[in-house]
Amino acid sequence: MNSDDRLGKMFSQQKDFMDLLVEKRSFPKFPLDLTKKDSQIFVKSVVFEATGELYEAIIELKNSKQHRETELENSLERDKYIEELIDCQHYLIEIALLSGVTIDEFYQAYLKKGETNSKRIKEGY
Repeated sequence: MNSDDRLGKMFSQQKDFMDLLVEKRSFPKFPLDLTKKDSQIFVKSVVFEATGELYEAIIELKNSKQHRETELENSLERDKYIEELIDCQHYLIEIALLSGVTIDEFYQAYLKKGETNSKRIKEGY
C-alpha cells in the first residue's frame, strides 16, 4: 500500500466512524457550514479535544524538564506516546472532514506548506 492509499484509508476510516456517530449519537451531519456560529463552536470543541490529546502525549516525555540535570531511565512509554499522537490524528482528520476539506485538498495543502517551510529555512527565515 503506498502512502496515498494509507492517507485515503485514514480518511475513510474516520468518515465511517463519524457516520456511525451521526447515526448513534448526537453528532452533527457533516460537512458543516463553517459560516454558521454553531458549526464554528463545534469545530472549536473538536480542536480542544485534539489539543488535549497532544497534551497527553507530552506528559509521556518524562525527560523533557529543562531544569532537571539527571536523565531518567525508561523515560518514555513509546506505545502510550504513539497512542496519544494517533488520538490527535483522528481528531485532525475529523476536523478536516467536518470542515469539508477533501483528502486531495488536505494532501496538496500539506505538500505546499512543507515546500514553503523548507524554502523559508533555506532563505534564512
